[in-house]
Amino acid sequence: MSKKTHIFTTIYLFVMILGIGIGVSLISKTQRTQTQAGSSLVNFMFNPSSLALAQNSPASGSVFIDTKSNQISAVSLEINYDPNFIQVDSVVAESLLTKQIIPPMIEPGKVTLTLGASCQDTCSTFTGTGNLATINFHSLNTSGNTSFSISPNTKVSVVGNPNNMLGTLTNSNITIGSVSPTPLPISDTIPPSVNITSPVNGSTIERRADQLITATAADNVAVQKVDLYVNDTLLCTKTETPYSCTWSLPGKPKAIYNLSAKATDSSGNTTSSEITVSTP
Repeated sequence: MSKKTHIFTTIYLFVMILGIGIGVSLISKTQRTQTQAGSSLVNFMFNPSSLALAQNSPASGSVFIDTKSNQISAVSLEINYDPNFIQVDSVVAESLLTKQIIPPMIEPGKVTLTLGASCQDTCSTFTGTGNLATINFHSLNTSGNTSFSISPNTKVSVVGNPNNMLGTLTNSNITIGSVSPTPLPISDTIPPSVNITSPVNGSTIERRADQLITATAADNVAVQKVDLYVNDTLLCTKTETPYSCTWSLPGKPKAIYNLSAKATDSSGNTTSSEITVSTP
């Protein structure tokens, strides 16, 4: 082989090797581009999406993530809100991505929460829809419309994608001052009424016989129960009408017995009624 032929052969081999390298690089780049382009965007949602609060009222909401087809390993979450309408009291990270790199940070108008870890470290991954965090807050003494929103500074680490992703956002809508606070229930202090109707007060009843003791009771709200006693010993408790039970009398002659009924209403108010009977 001549020297000239050897030079041409060397140049030809170099060009072939360079072309193969460029081709492989272009194919690899195309594949990465297709992989990244094929990933659906991550979506964040605040639940409830719509909320009406009275002024100075507590509430809570959850930040959900829908990873679409992506497998995520970490989220650096930044949530914005208007501190003129809302005060955030606490943030609780849920178990979706368990490792917290830094504790939740609450600043006026902003909550920052970092969940998960780089997959170079030991970390869990998640695909699907789930709750990232719960935000406990309360409305301030202001009327108007406000919202929680996901900041563009939020970053999502997706397995197999070297670029942090941020997808579509669904913000909340919170209206403050449009509803009146739930009124406290009015305390029921009115006691029930109760009377023993059988036997009759002062009557004589037979010894060694079964005597039916019957009472009536009423209340402005509801009668919860009626207790029937003989000489302060509970004979029976009835929670619905008829308020009656059977008493088996002993054989003692010329005995005097105190019969009483105690009514209790749904608020715990009580009233008692008493009669006296005797045996021959």
